[in-house]
Amino acid sequence: MYTMTDALFSRTAVCIAAAVLFAFLLLLSGCTKEEETTTTVLKFEQPSNFPPLRYSLDNNPITESRFVLGRTLFYDNLLSVNNTISCGSCHQQSVAFAHADHRVSHGVFDRLGTRNSPALQNLGYNTSFMWDGGIFDLDLQPLAPIANHVEMDEQPTRVMDKLKQSAKYRQLFQNAYGSDEITPAKMLKALSQFMVMLVSANSRYDKLVRNEPGGTFSADENEGLQLFRGKCQTCHATDLFTDQSFRNNGLPPTALNDLVIERGSASRLIHLCLSIDGIGISTIKADGVLVATPTGSTAYNLAAGGPILHPEVSSFVFTPICPHSLTSRPLLL
Repeated sequence: MYTMTDALFSRTAVCIAAAVLFAFLLLLSGCTKEEETTTTVLKFEQPSNFPPLRYSLDNNPITESRFVLGRTLFYDNLLSVNNTISCGSCHQQSVAFAHADHRVSHGVFDRLGTRNSPALQNLGYNTSFMWDGGIFDLDLQPLAPIANHVEMDEQPTRVMDKLKQSAKYRQLFQNAYGSDEITPAKMLKALSQFMVMLVSANSRYDKLVRNEPGGTFSADENEGLQLFRGKCQTCHATDLFTDQSFRNNGLPPTALNDLVIERGSASRLIHLCLSIDGIGISTIKADGVLVATPTGSTAYNLAAGGPILHPEVSSFVFTPICPHSLTSRPLLL
C-alpha cells in the first residue's frame, strides 16, 4: 500500500537526485575568467558588530548587473510550474522577507506546505538554510523550493528553457556576464548575490552596541535587553541572534513532520526533519521538533517578520520584555 510516508520519502529521493544533478551542472557551467570583470563590483558593507561573513565573495563577486539579475529572478513567477509563484511570493519584502497572513506558506495551485517561510536576512552569515538545515550552500538553496511539489513544482531544466526563450533575460545575462549564454551556475549565483545583500544591521540595537548616534534605549528597553541577555542569549547568540544550532523548541511532534517508531511495547515519536523543502536530513531527534534557532524575525525585524512560537510563550500579547511575544500567531511545524 502506498502511504503518505512513502510519498514523502519518494519526493525526498527525487529532490535529492535533482539537487545532486543540478549541482553537477552548476560545476560544469561555471563562469569564465573573462566574465568576472564585466560590470562594476558592489562593496559589501561588513557590520562591525557582526561575525565574519561565511559566504565567499571571492567566488562570486557582487556586481550591480548581477545583483539586478538576481533580484529580477527572485520576483519572477516563471520559476514555478504554472508561472504563478515567485520567491517573493513567500518572502515578502514588506514583512522582512517572511510570509505574512498565512499560518503555513502555500505554493502553486494553492498547495499548502507544513511550515511558514522564514525571514530572509543576513544569509551570508548562515552555515545552513531552511528550518531543518537541509541546504548547506546558499548557491544551491533555490533548487529546493523550485523543485518542491508544494512550492514551485518546477524542473530546473524547464526553468533554463524559459529563461533562454526570454529576450529580457538574454539581455540581463549579457549585461551581467558579458554573454547571453544562460546557465544554471549563472542563475543561482545571481540569486545568491541578491540574497547576500539582504543585510539587516541598522536597528537601534545595532547602533547601541556600536556606540553610534541613535542607539539609545529607554529604561524599559534596557531592562528587556538585560533580561534577554540573561535568559535568551544562550540560543540567540551574537548580534545575529542565533547560534546556528538546531534545537527542540517544545512543540509536540505531529503527523506532518514526525514518525511513530515502535520499539518493543513502547512507541516513540521520532522527528525525521521531513519538510516542505523536500530534502531528508539524516539527523534524528527524539521526543520533539528540531528546528533552526531563528535570527531575523526573532530579534531584528520581529514586529514585521514571520511567526515564531516559543515554548515559554503561552499568549501572544505585546510586551517590551519578551521578544517572542511581539508576533501575533504561532508557527506551525
